[in-house]
Amino acid sequence: MFEEEIETLNGLLTSVEFLGGFVAGLAVLVAFAVSRRLRASRSIGYAAWTAVILAVALYLDFGRRLGAFAGLAVLAISGWWLDNRSKEGDRILPWAGVLTGAVVFAWRSGLEAPDWALAAIPVFVIGVGASFLRWRETGLGRLLGPVIAIAAIGIWATIPDTEMARVLLGCTLPLFVITPLPLEAPITASGAMTLAAMIAWIVVQGGADRPASIVGAMGCFTVPVVIAFLIGARSLSIRGGAATLIGIHVVTAVISSRLIGLAIPFTPAVGSLTILAGLATVVLWVASSPRRPLPT
Repeated sequence: MFEEEIETLNGLLTSVEFLGGFVAGLAVLVAFAVSRRLRASRSIGYAAWTAVILAVALYLDFGRRLGAFAGLAVLAISGWWLDNRSKEGDRILPWAGVLTGAVVFAWRSGLEAPDWALAAIPVFVIGVGASFLRWRETGLGRLLGPVIAIAAIGIWATIPDTEMARVLLGCTLPLFVITPLPLEAPITASGAMTLAAMIAWIVVQGGADRPASIVGAMGCFTVPVVIAFLIGARSLSIRGGAATLIGIHVVTAVISSRLIGLAIPFTPAVGSLTILAGLATVVLWVASSPRRPLPT
């Protein structure tokens, strides 16, 4: 009954791409576990190292893509600017840098994809990257390791036969535990933007032959974006605490990856993701309660 699924999983676990990513992610985890200075850094966080792993894998597997690395460099510098040199009322220029880096990354990275998919990359980078920063600012950063790893599983489930999706899953699985206590490694603006860019590249490259899979894979980050929006609207706490939030994220990622990304055509997929985001917003809003606040 599950022969095909077992064969797919076995192919993942024995692939060079997954194993290479897993070893690299494990090395990052060990480095943060033993280095207090790394954990205290406000410039380089774990997500930045994840983006570096993915960028190296991109270079090794697909050759020289100077436009992609130029865009990543602009994103990293703009993120550093956001964290270290900008003030609350003076963030227009660093955010303009983020947008510029995302546009360069999308259109000069050698991706063979429709224009709408390339245009979706800057939107994804800013939306997902900003949501990571919003989580960090409000004390939810401890949950980002599990959130990103779960989304990576959903992305791989949507585009399982692509090399970079395997690398993404391999390097994020060890980092599932890197943001909760006792490690509590930070996420920086440089890491948030560059990691979001690499994830977007992987999704668009892997889903170019089936546009609905791009929609479904990007939709695996619905809950982080929705939560960032809700945090801005009210003081957020959830019945059941972090377990409820992670559970909703898992359900949303499964629906987005396996149903929206694989089972329906492109146009219905866009509409379905919009409906899913609306439902997730309603569920999270209704679940908001002062009973068990999320970690702060």
